[in-house]
Amino acid sequence: MSAPRPRRTGPVRLRPLSPPDETDRAIRTGQHLELLYHDRPIPVTVEHADLFVVEVRPASMTAVAHLPPGTRLLARLPRVGGLLTLPVTLATLRARTVVLTRAGRPSTVQRRRHPRVPVEVASWLTWFDSDQRPLTVAATTRDLSLGGMLVRVPPVLHLSRLPTGQAVLVDLQLPSSPLQLQARVLQAWPDGARICFTRPDAPDHDDLGAFLHPPDGGQP
Repeated sequence: MSAPRPRRTGPVRLRPLSPPDETDRAIRTGQHLELLYHDRPIPVTVEHADLFVVEVRPASMTAVAHLPPGTRLLARLPRVGGLLTLPVTLATLRARTVVLTRAGRPSTVQRRRHPRVPVEVASWLTWFDSDQRPLTVAATTRDLSLGGMLVRVPPVLHLSRLPTGQAVLVDLQLPSSPLQLQARVLQAWPDGARICFTRPDAPDHDDLGAFLHPPDGGQP
């Protein structure tokens, strides 16, 4: 009869699921990041980072004080050629810092083909429900680009019920003239949604480009 194996004593160290590479170590102490929560950026400074935990100091603790443990966030770090993104989970709120656990591997997102322009434009979103009845809600853009837009609406409208991929018709009330664009939902939450335009060849798309990028180089 073989002797029983000795029991392990002392702390058990966590190990990465796969060997770490350069991107895993890209987030370091002293760096300035953004935490993205429902498309709202929260500026933070890294106090500590390893392969499992990132501790950050927000510019304002009030921006995160209402978030419960387990909240999923996206950490973003600008880099040459794009953004490094890292999914994280809120673990602990401390007096001046937030402890995050890594929820995945970092990845690099290439710079946007269509830069976002922060501008408020009155708009309307129209789609059909499961009974093929048209629904229209008023919204206001938070940013706008040739590729899509971020909108906000009153929370009572519950845009989070919009499924990802839902086709919508967007009416934009530009100062020069109203535009109508076909689009689909990328993400939705109770008081807003991220939407991408699906017909860049439509005539109204050229008018949108003229609004966002005036020939005189001014601001929309």
